[in-house]
Amino acid sequence: MRSDTERNSSPPSDEREAMPLRVSGLSFRAFALGLVLTFFTDLWIHQAELVLGQRGHTALANTSIPIGAFSMLFLLVLINLIFTKFLKPLQFTTAEMLTIYVMMTVSTVISSSGGMHFVIPAITAVFYYANSSNNWISLFGKYVPDWMAMKDKHALAGFYVGASDVPWALWSRQMIAWVGFLVIFALASLCIVAILRKQWVDRERLAFPTVVVPIELMRDGGSLLTNKLLWIGFAIPFAIDVIRAPRPSLIVIAIMPLSESFGCCPPSCLGPWCRRTTPCASSVSHHIPSRSKRTPRWHSGCLFQF
Repeated sequence: MRSDTERNSSPPSDEREAMPLRVSGLSFRAFALGLVLTFFTDLWIHQAELVLGQRGHTALANTSIPIGAFSMLFLLVLINLIFTKFLKPLQFTTAEMLTIYVMMTVSTVISSSGGMHFVIPAITAVFYYANSSNNWISLFGKYVPDWMAMKDKHALAGFYVGASDVPWALWSRQMIAWVGFLVIFALASLCIVAILRKQWVDRERLAFPTVVVPIELMRDGGSLLTNKLLWIGFAIPFAIDVIRAPRPSLIVIAIMPLSESFGCCPPSCLGPWCRRTTPCASSVSHHIPSRSKRTPRWHSGCLFQF
């Protein structure tokens, strides 16, 4: 029999029944589909950033809510609505869709211009462009370990020029080293978040505006899609993007000299600054607590650019 202390410490039966059950989202099908969607999302980003755009970065990855991963989530929610209506046993739970979305967002950060697009040039460009004029090899190239950077001229020529088979044996050490580093980096980041979660979520009750829209989209079988205000808010920036394509959706509010904004005379080389706002940043600012919006450092989605 249980002691009086155990009986007193346990919650009443009605409270136990009201407590929500935690459902794991890490099922086999969620993991498998997450890998497939992650592959296509990263392929989409590389095609847009490196092949078509040639700018090295796009809104698919470098926005508050990664558009590439969010678009895949939107498609998954639509498919899940079909499953819910016609193939109910196949419908995904909210936890499973959240698992898939997290996999896509994490891979987006690592594989896009914020991650691998910096790593790969750093481990190849020095030894490919090194010559007797710049003397890079003797200056700092000799201090770079062989396992960290690619130094083989044949492999580098194939990487930059193309039209050749990939010498996987030559790239194996660098791939193992950097993949291992990125895996450890991701796990360390996850551990830091796990340590800070209680302080951030339970005590400080921080708002995480970048996850509000994805979570609302997955909740209650995609009921957010029936909200008319959602589609009105979508139509306005979408129309601006279509009209201004292929330029980014930046709306010029005013052009003002730097001296008028900051009360000092800047160097003439800086020129005027443009005050601009992006619909993405403005929408995210809507979910930020009002006490944070009143701080001087928050500009409600307005950006200053040359």
